[in-house]
Amino acid sequence: MVVDVQRNGQSLAWQGFSLLNEGSKNTWSENAVVVTLPDDLQPTDIIKIYAWNPSKIPVFIDDIRIEPMAPAEN
Repeated sequence: MVVDVQRNGQSLAWQGFSLLNEGSKNTWSENAVVVTLPDDLQPTDIIKIYAWNPSKIPVFIDDIRIEPMAPAEN
């Protein structure tokens, strides 16, 4: 899975995550990732979230949920 934050057609932040779980072949598994967005995120910035599978093995994705979270207190 990839999260790409773009401004004016340029990538500001790109993060890739492996969703492969050992032992999960031919079965559904649950995954969760936490993404930290840039501090200077603008209302016109674009956040792209997409699956990227560089292998030739089919992958099935179901029930994606995206939840915004408040920043952690320091």
